[in-house]
Amino acid sequence: MKATPINRRKFVTNTALSAMGLLLGQDLLGATTAESERRSYDLMKEVLKYRKIDTHAHANPSNFNTVLDTADRLGIQKLVLANHAYPPFGGMDVYRTINDGVIAAVKRFPDRFLGYFTLNPNHPKESLEEMKRCIDQGLIGCKVYTEVKISDPLYRPIIEQCIAHNLIVHVHSECDGYFRRMWDIKVAPNASLPEDYVIAARRYPEAIFEYAHIGTGNDFEWACKVLTGTPNIYVNAGASDNEEPLIDTVLKYFDEDKIFFATDGSYYQSIGKILASRATDAQRRKIFSENFINVLKKGGRHVG
Repeated sequence: MKATPINRRKFVTNTALSAMGLLLGQDLLGATTAESERRSYDLMKEVLKYRKIDTHAHANPSNFNTVLDTADRLGIQKLVLANHAYPPFGGMDVYRTINDGVIAAVKRFPDRFLGYFTLNPNHPKESLEEMKRCIDQGLIGCKVYTEVKISDPLYRPIIEQCIAHNLIVHVHSECDGYFRRMWDIKVAPNASLPEDYVIAARRYPEAIFEYAHIGTGNDFEWACKVLTGTPNIYVNAGASDNEEPLIDTVLKYFDEDKIFFATDGSYYQSIGKILASRATDAQRRKIFSENFINVLKKGGRHVG
């Protein structure tokens, strides 16, 4: 086949136009339809399109207004306060003080805050007494950190009371999956692992368990594989680790009705990873608010 001779003038002209396109962008040379659509995409319009309930938030009197200002900017209508104690864990006075703060927030901002109470199962009698006090004050669930594994028998009276009052059991979680074993990243001795959740959920199929922040420093796909198939475990997708495939992976393993929107204080990231996923519009609406609303309705609580 005879080669087509190169026209030096055309070559230089075409090369110059290509370079100009890279330097000036496509606006001067004719943007494609896809590029025009991309440039006209209004991110904040998309953010504010969805009603949101943050099922894992933290706030105290010193930052209520800051937290609510951030929520307003991002269209988060309600936040569930999940405050808790940190090691070394003290006596029940510490927990009562934390719960008093949550109760005060819910009373001060009833249209914005919902609340979980926190307990120390190592103090069984006092924990049940504190639980009753908090239920009477309108709190909607139990949040515990790493005092005791969720599968520990010490937790059973608390779970049983949560069942009796249609309360959510929300426990800090970690994952001892392949990643942690490979790199020997230590897990708190009493942190609840996915396996512990499954043990508790199978023992109490009537209970509602919220696996806290599936995206926090753990092997989230391992957690999904362990938790999937346990119908009374819901996962919240909050926290600061925001690997690109997180939401798509959770949707791969979990029913779309079992996923809650949550931030754990990482507001922008937690919204962004949902919008960046392949979740459909209907799935986004479920995750952002509808799933949690439906769980509360089952317990006779209606969120306006």
